[in-house]
Amino acid sequence: MVNDYFRIWFKCFELALILMVGSIWGMHDELPASPFLELMNFERI
Repeated sequence: MVNDYFRIWFKCFELALILMVGSIWGMHDELPASPFLELMNFERI
């Protein structure tokens, strides 16, 4: 039970972290955004 709760919390934290870093990455036009798009595509929910 605790393990499942931690796994769900970690998944939400991971998605939030990827979105936050992706948004910061997206502010810079000279940097490619493809790595974060690939992370979002390969993300397992």
